[in-house]
Amino acid sequence: MSPSSAVTASSGRVSPSSGVAAAERWLLVVFTVVRAAGAAMVVAMALSGESRHWLMVVVLAESAALTGLSWRAGRVPPVWAVVADGAFLAGVMLAVLVQTARPHFWDNWPFDYAVPLAIGIGVSGGRWRVSLPALGMALAVVAAASPLIGEPPGYAFFDLATLTVNAVVGTLVARAVRRRGAEADTARREAVTAEAAAAVARERAAHARVIHDQVLQTLELLGHQGQVADPELRGQVRAEAGQLRQLIGSGGRAGPGGSGGLGEVADHARGLGVRVELTVPGGLVVPREIVTAVRDYLGALEAGKAVVFAEAEAGTVLVTITHPGPPARGWEHRSEVLFTPGEGCEVELRAVRP
Repeated sequence: MSPSSAVTASSGRVSPSSGVAAAERWLLVVFTVVRAAGAAMVVAMALSGESRHWLMVVVLAESAALTGLSWRAGRVPPVWAVVADGAFLAGVMLAVLVQTARPHFWDNWPFDYAVPLAIGIGVSGGRWRVSLPALGMALAVVAAASPLIGEPPGYAFFDLATLTVNAVVGTLVARAVRRRGAEADTARREAVTAEAAAAVARERAAHARVIHDQVLQTLELLGHQGQVADPELRGQVRAEAGQLRQLIGSGGRAGPGGSGGLGEVADHARGLGVRVELTVPGGLVVPREIVTAVRDYLGALEAGKAVVFAEAEAGTVLVTITHPGPPARGWEHRSEVLFTPGEGCEVELRAVRP
């Protein structure tokens, strides 16, 4: 599990640095603000004398206790506390309604208190099956108030709509914030995973470079210092060294341009039936006289296989041609030709590096 995972393996709690934890802290701030707004409304009504009821003290105490416990936990209240808070609010509404109801009037300060609280219930519930049932008890009391005080039931529609809309808004906000937090954690985990994969790739590349240097040195030693007696096998070793150099990125297959013309020569010989395996280090320019000599030699060969290997040595360019069988007939060039019957032939062409 990555260090940025939203849940730690040891405790199962939300990591403080995770996107989910940040979302919960943000929701806790919103929850606190709306409850503080409701409490301030109750205090203002009590101080102005608009409404005074002993349950106001109970409501303020319950709100302060729930908010304090939420901050201690570092997140909005759990589901059971949200439902209990909704039941408490409905109970206060019902008690005040029963005690103060008279024709066309009841002391509806609990409703004013519930307006911002509905947002808090939506934020803390975060799911429809929690938010709406938690507020449903208070909605039932509001709906019952109109007939109880002798007003048409339709009079309560605006009050019911206000509480419901606030709860819906709070729920939508909570869902969006938590989704963004989860997405941030997912993106962070993917970034950590990608960085880990890149680190592994870099480490493997470093190991490959070390192996390349060791193996390439061994192959070139075998191919150029007479360690292998068979010319064809020696040419194959040189070709394999060139391919290894190309694989790592320090060289490349011969082409018509960068190889000084050897690529075209090899293609021409292949058209004549000679299977040519050509290796030229990247950036090496082969002198024209060697290119001509290689073309003439491959053209004089009968159908078969030839390995052509070019390299730079102390200010010179060395091209080695190895193939089975005797030297090509009718070919004359100032070069070093090594022929061992039954093993094959090796031709070395050397010129000053341009």
